[in-house]
Order: sequence, then C-alpha cells, then structure tokens
Amino acid sequence: MPDAISIPGKPYVINRTARMLGNHRAWDGMLRERGDQCVFVGLPKEHEIFEYAFERQVAYRATGDILELARVIAGCVQFMGNASLAHGIAEAMKKPMIVEIDRVVCAIMFERENVQYV
Repeated sequence: MPDAISIPGKPYVINRTARMLGNHRAWDGMLRERGDQCVFVGLPKEHEIFEYAFERQVAYRATGDILELARVIAGCVQFMGNASLAHGIAEAMKKPMIVEIDRVVCAIMFERENVQYV
C-alpha cells in the first residue's frame, strides 16, 4: 500500500463520476451527517457537478497522478463514491466504503465486510 496522505479534519474521501448515478437521496443523508468532514477527489468538473447537484460546498483535493490519488484514499477512514478508478483503488485496499450503484447494471458489487451499497 502506498504511503498514506491524511487530510486534516477530512477523514472521508468522496469521488462521484458523472456516470452510473443512482441514489441521490443517499448522498443527501451522507452529506448532511458528515459533509464538513469530506474531501472530494477527482476531476475539477466532477467536483463542480457534485457541488451543483447537492447544493453544498465540499472541500476539494486535486491529485496530480494516480499514485497521489491512491495515497489520499489510503489515508481516509471511509471512501464514498460510485463506479470509478478511485472506487477500484479503494476496493483493492479493502477500505470501508459506501458505494452508489446503478440499480440496473450492478457490476461493481463485491461481497465483503465494511461496504454498503446504496
């Protein structure tokens, strides 16, 4: 596992791509409970869309490459996201996760502890 990068005060890492969107309500609840403790990783446009969709500002951490992305994920307490490279990295690390799934194409579900699919 790469050397972790922990973001002070932001133990939850979010990544939500613009594809495979399924459960807006689950995000509303997660953001209400811990939105101020989250940091978004991914493309700037994904972050912009996320903030627009949920009408809420969320801290953003730019990552210069995949290794830096993996290091930020390694440093989190929990990953929250949908089908993406970031999700695949979090899964490979067996991080606790909340994963948004497409109810029609559920291709990213892995049976293991510490994962909730919404």
